[in-house]
Amino acid sequence: MKPKVKKIILLSIVAVACMFLRSDQVNAYTGKVTDENKITWNYTLENDEIVEIKYESGEIQENLYIPSYLNGYPLTKIQADAFESNMNLKNVIIPKTVKEIGYWAFSSCKNLVGIKIDEDSALTKIGKQAFYGCSNLDNITIPDTVIEIGFGAFDRTIWYDKKPYGELYINNVLYSYKGEMPENTNIVIKEGTISIVARCFDNKKNLVNIEIPDTVVYIGDRAFYTCTGLTSIELPNSVTYMGEVVFSWCNNLTSVKLSDNLKEIKDYSFSRCNKLQDINIPNAVTNIGKGAFSKCSSLKKVSISNPIEIKDNTFYQCSNLEEVQLLGGALGIGDNAFYSCIKLSDITILDVSEEYDGKYILTSLDFLRQLLDYTTEVSAMELKLKPNVNTSSVQSKIENILGDDFVVQNRYQQQADIFRIMEIEKLISYLFLTFILMIACFNVIGSLSMLILDKKDDVVTLRSLGASDKLISRIFLFEGRLI
Repeated sequence: MKPKVKKIILLSIVAVACMFLRSDQVNAYTGKVTDENKITWNYTLENDEIVEIKYESGEIQENLYIPSYLNGYPLTKIQADAFESNMNLKNVIIPKTVKEIGYWAFSSCKNLVGIKIDEDSALTKIGKQAFYGCSNLDNITIPDTVIEIGFGAFDRTIWYDKKPYGELYINNVLYSYKGEMPENTNIVIKEGTISIVARCFDNKKNLVNIEIPDTVVYIGDRAFYTCTGLTSIELPNSVTYMGEVVFSWCNNLTSVKLSDNLKEIKDYSFSRCNKLQDINIPNAVTNIGKGAFSKCSSLKKVSISNPIEIKDNTFYQCSNLEEVQLLGGALGIGDNAFYSCIKLSDITILDVSEEYDGKYILTSLDFLRQLLDYTTEVSAMELKLKPNVNTSSVQSKIENILGDDFVVQNRYQQQADIFRIMEIEKLISYLFLTFILMIACFNVIGSLSMLILDKKDDVVTLRSLGASDKLISRIFLFEGRLI
């Protein structure tokens, strides 16, 4: 087969393979476009929407109208850092198609004085520090459609500085508590509030009580971080999202009532709540994040009714934890989840999985010894080594200490059959690949041999023209690389 024919066949195979690719595997496109004002934008197109836009180049006038459509597609998001530190901006008009303004989108635009958002806006989210440090920003109207605002979105602006001290609401969003908080402060969040912004009450140590209405659905990260005056908290059943570190370091928190509709307890949500004694996890929760209750030194009992996944360090160093009930079973338990829980004596796990339920029973060692009429005997002991420890060296030392009366095996020796099968699979794969490579080499050598025979007359012509044997060899070697 001639080399050109081979190339045509190869290209055809590639083209056919591309035709069979699923369209939903590659559904995003990035590019650049210049609008009618000669401003160039970077954009990302996904599912017939421009999901991100960022300023690239071009002269920005004092009044910038961000286009609602580019190349016929609606703009739905202004990308993070889109105009960060742009000193030419004074007034910006945001089209009604935009649903989200990314974090730091207009941060530190110090000459920006006004933001106008078109009527009937679809805007629902303003990212963290989106307008942070826009020191001259004074004129902005935020539509009622906005239900989520990132922390610091309007800090260090004239607009924010003019607001009175105390709770600061932006429509139905509790944005922050401005200024110093008086001692023994009680706060009743107004009815109709939908969300509490991240870090809203961060480090407000004088907050002793807060009432949250049943309209709130979202509580941001670190919303009550280090509120050491709080002793109890009750989340209404309307709350479906609670961020990370939300009640961490609330040292005097003793009572917590979580929303029945809460889906997840995020990382370090109640870390270092030293006086929290027990917690009931709602049935809707399917995941407890890393370190969620770590170092809750007074926590004694945890009861969870539904199947749940427990991440790394979830109950790390809960030194007084005595009982854990996972009545719906465990979808997974991470590393060090109960590390240094020195008083933990009773763990109930039901319905883990078919593999474990049919093989294992989790119970206390004393009960099992009593059941089997043992005194001090154990059938086996497992050791977990620290990372980067030489397993062979540790195994050898243990064997020397215990002598010939005990069998000491590492993980590979305990599951020797499985690892032997894996080695055989590797060997077979190696042999197959070697065989394929040999066939490919023979194919190339055969093709070159046929090419040399086919081009014998051409070689004579090249020699007649003065080509050396070295040049002719290089020509065939180059042709071989192309094949």
